[in-house]
Amino acid sequence: MNFTDVRLKIIRFFRKNKVIIMVVVLIWLVIFFVNQLLRFYKKPVEIDNTYKPSYSVMSSSSKVPKEMHSSIEAVIKQYVNYCNNNDFDMAYNMLSKDCKMYAFNNDFDKYLDYLYIKMPTPKKYSIQDYSNIGTNYIYSVKYTDDLLATGLTNRDYTYTEEKMVFKKLADGKIEMSVGGYYDTKDVKSVSENDYLKVDIQRKIIKYSTETYLVKLTNRTDNIIVIEDKKSKDEIQLLVSNELRGNEYYGNIILQPNETRNVEIEFEKFVDDNKKSKSISFNNVRVLKEYYGENATYDEISNAVVNAIAKFSMTVYVEK
Repeated sequence: MNFTDVRLKIIRFFRKNKVIIMVVVLIWLVIFFVNQLLRFYKKPVEIDNTYKPSYSVMSSSSKVPKEMHSSIEAVIKQYVNYCNNNDFDMAYNMLSKDCKMYAFNNDFDKYLDYLYIKMPTPKKYSIQDYSNIGTNYIYSVKYTDDLLATGLTNRDYTYTEEKMVFKKLADGKIEMSVGGYYDTKDVKSVSENDYLKVDIQRKIIKYSTETYLVKLTNRTDNIIVIEDKKSKDEIQLLVSNELRGNEYYGNIILQPNETRNVEIEFEKFVDDNKKSKSISFNNVRVLKEYYGENATYDEISNAVVNAIAKFSMTVYVEK
């Protein structure tokens, strides 16, 4: 078959099927132009952002009201700016009165020591609502270096973090606390017998601990041992149905007729939905003579056997 025959066959094919060919070409052109239009008007792909700073980490269904979150953001920004600009007295004055008292004992130098641990140099920060209790909002604030300025991108970096508490007061103002401080409550619960009076006066609540201010009065002419780590579980807090040991690291030994104030701390998270019920003093010993720090097992046993009295006391901290 020569070239002329091939060309004639092609011409005859197009003449015979020209309608079908034109329809196919037209469809192709429509599809082409539609695709071009869609590409031109294509909506940019949005990255799904899971960072929701006003939603609680502890409960995804709990959210800080928008207006309140905006106010808290502004307070945190002002606080960090004061710290970054070395206006430490201004930052300190942003704290609540109770926070200054119970977190730092009204000691500005103690606050500076704390601040140096959290923000030793100017920092960038990010915030996240962590836990909400009524109109009290606990935020986690993370401090980092300026990664772009320090060239630490794509590398491991260190950071510090702290819990800040924000309370909405009756007048609409926001009260701020740092240092883990959350609240202080009067307890005013007393238990007593012929030997000892235990007066639990106040509870200092931090995010992860409860500290009880306790006034102890020895009513005898003898030494009373409440805690000296010579026996187990000397002081315990009942939380719901769980007993917890205390974090008091000193000895509680009362001299004859002594009155002494102590702070007894227990691990207790403020947002664990559990209630503290009572403190038990499980092994109170009224001794004729104290056996001393370096006493042997036999010496301790002998003193306890010959004790004037041995008893336990339970004081309710929430009625």
